[in-house]
Amino acid sequence: HSPGYARGCMYDCTTGNGETHIQKKAYANATVCVEFEGGGDTKLVNIGACFNGICTDHRTRCPGCTESDLEQRWSSLPELGAQFHRCPPLDENSPVENCLYVCTDTYYFDSNSFEKEGYFYGIYKDGNPCKLKDESTGVCRSGFCYRTGVNSPKS
Repeated sequence: HSPGYARGCMYDCTTGNGETHIQKKAYANATVCVEFEGGGDTKLVNIGACFNGICTDHRTRCPGCTESDLEQRWSSLPELGAQFHRCPPLDENSPVENCLYVCTDTYYFDSNSFEKEGYFYGIYKDGNPCKLKDESTGVCRSGFCYRTGVNSPKS
């Protein structure tokens, strides 16, 4: 699969022998992925990693984690690696539902290829208001929505 996030965790394929029947295959486990609401590409559901054909976010992959555990794991998630951070920071006055967002960017697969487009992430600026899971307002820091009063991610 191309640089950037896979859109979902399933892809279409054929045998290549003139076959017209398209099959769905799952990307390899741990492939980084993005899911959008309603099949569009504007409202982000989550950025995650594929497991058994399903794009799972960091909360789902750590069901026993406390909020503090999730904060500590945030900066080392594979889907937030530097190679996927290609979108400029955004700033909103009203609370955002997610401190991350997805954009498309162009890349060359190799020096002989045509320009292609892939999905990458960006963050809302530190201090941007965000909605916590309990619907109260938090603040974005490094792409994570923290309760007000938390200054930075824990290492």
